[in-house]
Amino acid sequence: MRVRADLSVEPGSRFGIVFKAANSGRLSQISVDTALGSASFQYNGETSDAPHVAFPPSVDGSYTIDLVIDPELGLGVAYINDFRALSFRYYRVGGATLSMVADTGFRALSGTVAFRSIDQAEE
Repeated sequence: MRVRADLSVEPGSRFGIVFKAANSGRLSQISVDTALGSASFQYNGETSDAPHVAFPPSVDGSYTIDLVIDPELGLGVAYINDFRALSFRYYRVGGATLSMVADTGFRALSGTVAFRSIDQAEE
């Protein structure tokens, strides 16, 4: 699965992508802090040992996020402005629902979602 979002937020605010687990309702998220120029992935809200990456904040609050997920392997990569990549593991991510969130709301938000299936021969 690939999600591409072009968005604009108030400079210095936070935004992210929330994953809601289908079986438990637990929330995990990619959190992007534009004031600190830092992005992290928190599984079930756990911040210790959370994977994180630094990036140069956009002066005008415009960002492009490319999220690529392999639901079978439980691997995800979020590319921020085609500059930095935040990689993470999330088993059973294929059963999660995704939502975009922003502390101060989005000034603009558009995007696409694409699914790619791999044909597998039956034995």
